[in-house]
Amino acid sequence: MVSDGHDVSTSELFSDIAKAMEVSNRTWSLPDFVLKGVAAALGKSAVAERLLGSLQVDISATQAILGWQPPVNYHRAIALTTQAYLAAVSGKLLPASH
Repeated sequence: MVSDGHDVSTSELFSDIAKAMEVSNRTWSLPDFVLKGVAAALGKSAVAERLLGSLQVDISATQAILGWQPPVNYHRAIALTTQAYLAAVSGKLLPASH
């Protein structure tokens, strides 16, 4: 798996994207036990575990063996991605950046 070495929760990701897009974050919190209970009632406990579980990628071996560092930090990547998305949906092209 690939990672930039910056662990972030789904709620943090949504918040950072909203901030980069200069819109309000309209997500709301629901306790895990509620979602797990509903999923269990529907026979989808495994899906809930995958959805609500944590996924962290340790890139230390890749960094040590290859001497690799992420070329762009997390916050810059979010900014670039949201700029590209907004440009695409508005029909404007962004200049290539490296």
